[in-house]
Amino acid sequence: TDGQVEGTYLQAIFDFKADPKQSTKKIQKPIDENLAIEALKCIFKSDVLITEPAEESDMGMADGLKETWQVEVGSIKVEKTFYEPFPASMSECRDVFRSVEARLKGG
Repeated sequence: TDGQVEGTYLQAIFDFKADPKQSTKKIQKPIDENLAIEALKCIFKSDVLITEPAEESDMGMADGLKETWQVEVGSIKVEKTFYEPFPASMSECRDVFRSVEARLKGG
């Protein structure tokens, strides 16, 4: 490969003075292949793809208290949404995804 993988970050924006009240900010750009590999390794080492922790149930919470992770390769897409409090067992993966998020936001 060319050492680059496309990353996408979506952020819900709430503005009660705007119409519509909710919109989505999208940042999409290449990230380093090694960071993408680190994120994938973390996911596959964890049990996130084979379990459904209680934190996957929204329990009537607002969208502002959730985060969704999505990995897409060609036509294959895996997605998980977690609501606060975030599962403690996934804290290492969350740190890796925070690094991806920071790179996408320009950090």
